[in-house]
Amino acid sequence: FVSATFSQAGPYCKTSEGINMNTFASNQGGKWEGEGITSGTSMFYPGNTNSENVTITHYTQSEPKGYCKDVASMTINVRTLKDLAPKAEINNRCVPAEVIFNVAGTNTGIGTWNFGDDSESVTGLANVSHVYTTPGTYNVTFNYVDDIGCKAKPVDMNALIVHASPKANFSVPDEIFISDPKLVVNNQSSDLNENHYDWKLNNELFSNDVNPGIDFPRIGKFSITLVATSINKCVSEITKNIEVKNDFNVFIPNSFSPNFDGLNDVFAPVFTQYGLDPKAFEMEIFDRWGHSIYRTKDLAKGWDGSTQNKGEPLKEGTYVYRIKYKDMDGNSYEKMGDIAILK
Repeated sequence: FVSATFSQAGPYCKTSEGINMNTFASNQGGKWEGEGITSGTSMFYPGNTNSENVTITHYTQSEPKGYCKDVASMTINVRTLKDLAPKAEINNRCVPAEVIFNVAGTNTGIGTWNFGDDSESVTGLANVSHVYTTPGTYNVTFNYVDDIGCKAKPVDMNALIVHASPKANFSVPDEIFISDPKLVVNNQSSDLNENHYDWKLNNELFSNDVNPGIDFPRIGKFSITLVATSINKCVSEITKNIEVKNDFNVFIPNSFSPNFDGLNDVFAPVFTQYGLDPKAFEMEIFDRWGHSIYRTKDLAKGWDGSTQNKGEPLKEGTYVYRIKYKDMDGNSYEKMGDIAILK
């Protein structure tokens, strides 16, 4: 009696080379039959099968009379890998561009991604992330090996195109004065003449020029935002702040000559054009004994040298003024000094 029993073989990859089934038989020789067996041999070729599960039968008999026959069968799994369909998910094709790679329906085995940008390969099957930091066209390749070592045909994905992003930048001073509230912004963006520009003042669009002019309407702090958009719709944004300050001063004469000759007949402080709150102005004149001889809240009315601006001018001598005023920021000022009447 010659036993036909054998140990279990496989599974095998569809692409595996021929396997000598005698390796698994308890008694070699005999006859082998089944899909993938080469007639008259013990060689099994997985690539010649059409089934996922193949039955192989081993027949033995005693020699020389052929008595004491035995037969045994086993099922071999032949693994055929399906075509893989790796996908790339990309929301923004502008540098830096993050791409998420996935392979649907595959949750075992090992997948290896070559991103085409000289970076190291990464293993994974789902939600594999890679960031492209340089513009260009990248050829991504996916390789897959299942849990028994069967290799799928490498998949070359559609080329990924990553565009350059503009770099928005501009220069403005940190502060300017309301006496000269106009400026031209110096656009310093990359690829200056290749982009579209949106300029915003306190988030309100005001220009699409390359180097726009701004006329600030008032004192205060303002934000200037530049949004640069390339021809490939890549966007870069930057915001800078500028403060428009009050710019005013006051000149107070130290003498005047109220003699009605049309020259220097009235004493009055002279303020610059911008920054004064005219509603908060007050001026008072005192004699040398501290008596008030003139008082006004009207910036346009100076002192003509007489008592309460009525009658003849007072005699030559030194008098005292006190001037109170506020700037447009609400800061209060008070100035005192001497004023001389000259004849």
